[in-house]
Amino acid sequence: MVVVLRKLKPNKDLKKVIIIFFAMLMLVQSLGKVWIMVAYQINKAYIEANLCENKDKPLMGCAGKCYLKKQLAKEQNAVKQLQETLKEFSVFVHHQINDNQWFSTSNLFLGTKPSLNVFYWAFYAEYSLEAVFRPPAFR
Repeated sequence: MVVVLRKLKPNKDLKKVIIIFFAMLMLVQSLGKVWIMVAYQINKAYIEANLCENKDKPLMGCAGKCYLKKQLAKEQNAVKQLQETLKEFSVFVHHQINDNQWFSTSNLFLGTKPSLNVFYWAFYAEYSLEAVFRPPAFR
């Protein structure tokens, strides 16, 4: 491990190692059901003897599949819970608005209650994000 780290160039190779690490991390997470199936096949005798709920009923031929079914259901529940969490995740984009943009000026002159008019101003180019982020101009 030390020899490998000494050969790495700080900028390029370390970036590659970090990218490969995160790619492997995502791959391991996405293969949750595969890991459960592999662990079941490896420990099938132990699961059948100790963890099976139907070991008292040998005619059913369960062979620990009830335990496997529970583990797969638990994994599916975790995936659903993660999906629900990601649905609730929102992205906040900060856009500074001056004080005079919040209210419609026409209502102020008529003596009526000012109304919130943010959506009206959002369509003008000078107040949008496109006006802030422009490509560079070459001269």
